[in-house]
Amino acid sequence: MSFGTYARRVRDTARTHGERYGALRCAVSMYCPIGFTATWSWLSTAGDLKRDDVALIAALETVERSREVQLAEMSAFASRRRAEKDEHRRTPTREERRYLYGWRWPGPDGRVVTLHAVESAWTDHWEIALHRTAVKVR
Repeated sequence: MSFGTYARRVRDTARTHGERYGALRCAVSMYCPIGFTATWSWLSTAGDLKRDDVALIAALETVERSREVQLAEMSAFASRRRAEKDEHRRTPTREERRYLYGWRWPGPDGRVVTLHAVESAWTDHWEIALHRTAVKVR
């Protein structure tokens, strides 16, 4: 199914909250620009997604806003690349490839999301390192 199908299921109040929660997870699996775990971690800051309908919708709207920005960026890139190919410039620049295909959160809150993802990853890494050190000491 498509991202839009899952988004409609999240908004469908005739479904149980569990079904809507599952649909959000499926939508995030379809669009997770910084990876599923980091994206889900960011969306979880909206509230208790397993129990709160308002948080569920807020999380969906956050993902949709970012996805709309990414789709617009990709469309602009495709138009620009068509024009460049007409001028016989066949390869996009390294910066363009890194920007478009790298791990980043498109949209206005990209910096905040990126900082959250890095902090979360660093915390997880640090906890694993501490656990390994504690096991070696024993």
